[in-house]
Amino acid sequence: MEKTHYYPPGGYTKVPNNTMRALYRFHFNGTQFRTIIFLIRMTSGWNKKSRAISYKSIAKELNLDKRSVRRTIKTLIQNNVIIRQKSGRWNVWTVNHDIMSWELLITRRNKRTQMSPLKGRICPPERGRITPFCIS
Repeated sequence: MEKTHYYPPGGYTKVPNNTMRALYRFHFNGTQFRTIIFLIRMTSGWNKKSRAISYKSIAKELNLDKRSVRRTIKTLIQNNVIIRQKSGRWNVWTVNHDIMSWELLITRRNKRTQMSPLKGRICPPERGRITPFCIS
């Protein structure tokens, strides 16, 4: 029996399974989630590792205010979810597919805790240091 593959009309974007899993497991707000998906689409969707895109272009495509896009991207850079490199006047964006290096904290009952992207449990942060995974 011959295998048939379905290729949706309009193309598709290859995204690593670990990245997809982390995207639906972590608690991103709507603007953060849309920004990450847009950057994945503009990089992996065009078979590139990184891409130069202006804040204005991102804001226009996502139908958001440029200031909120800047705030969101600043947060995502601090959390090591996306990586910005300067190339002259341009910002070159890359989505960090190494999810173990993401530094995302969630709030649960007024405690800062960190969620392990792979094990599915909540880890208390170490004193003075944020670790990307739980050590049992």
